[in-house]
Amino acid sequence: MKTICVFYNKKKAIRGRALRLIRSLRENGYKLYLNKTSRRAQLAVALGGDGTALRAVQQTLRHRLPVLPVGLGRLSFLAEIPAAELLPALEKFYQGKYRREERAALQISVRHGWQKTSAVIVNEAVLTRNSYQRLFDITARSGRHILNYRADGLIVSTPTGSTAYNLAAGGAALKPQAPKYLLTPICPFPAEKTALAAAAARLRRGKIIDLNQKTVIQAAGKKPNFIVICDGHRLIKFPRRAVLQVEKAPESFAFVRFAAG
Repeated sequence: MKTICVFYNKKKAIRGRALRLIRSLRENGYKLYLNKTSRRAQLAVALGGDGTALRAVQQTLRHRLPVLPVGLGRLSFLAEIPAAELLPALEKFYQGKYRREERAALQISVRHGWQKTSAVIVNEAVLTRNSYQRLFDITARSGRHILNYRADGLIVSTPTGSTAYNLAAGGAALKPQAPKYLLTPICPFPAEKTALAAAAARLRRGKIIDLNQKTVIQAAGKKPNFIVICDGHRLIKFPRRAVLQVEKAPESFAFVRFAAG
């Protein structure tokens, strides 16, 4: 049986269109798991914007399901097809007329004494303050590189996430399959007293790191109250003297892509 995991956001204005698509899929003989994963499925379909597509990736990582993003939201950089093309696209998928676009994920680990909390990120992890905004000191060590920032936070971005928060913060955009990741400071304050605008622009570009290179990050401030935000929804506390380690995740994920025409 053709079995699909379908992810959609129930709270958004697109809910009505998503439900109509779900009804159509059932009428055409597809067995569906809604907003959950199953090892019986061959595919995950994300109905919405990029946030829904990334949630589908997170939910299906352990089953290695390819994800087909269908554009229904306002922001759909990842969308492969519009809603009207979903049924023909599924026919192509089950005929094998598609390709898997493999993408890398990152694993981040917050270590504090003997405690360790880990997460796999597909978009970005953001080290920032938990309450009021105030500049703090960030040190990132990656191989021989030692980066020092005084900023509102630091974005650790995958190639997929490079066109999201990272790009809005002034970071570089990477190709989706680039074997790299990014460290981009948020509103960094330059140490130089002259040419502040030019120095700040250079800092905002951040640093491109080889995917196989680990990075260790520390933060310090007068009133440390830090957190790490993973893919915009999971929060990890980052206590005083904690260490954030970044490395390539053992898991990867894939989007379904079709040939043009």
